[in-house]
Amino acid sequence: ITTLIVFLHQAESPANYVGYVAVVAAVLAMLGLAFYYSTSIDKRLSLTLRSMMTRIMGMILLAIAIGMLAEGLVKLLPGLAG
Repeated sequence: ITTLIVFLHQAESPANYVGYVAVVAAVLAMLGLAFYYSTSIDKRLSLTLRSMMTRIMGMILLAIAIGMLAEGLVKLLPGLAG
């Protein structure tokens, strides 16, 4: 949600807003399909693959959090931007 808000505030032209809406709609459609077919996907995944996916998603979430933290610190303490 935070990423959506940040990207929305960075959009400056009508074309950027249209692109933003298109990307959000595409992501929501893919998410809807994933939720709709989640039971059949779950049956095909092994326990090891589920564990790997959980760890990879955790690393992705950690990378996003560190990026947001670094951006916030640079704005809070401009001397760090060096």
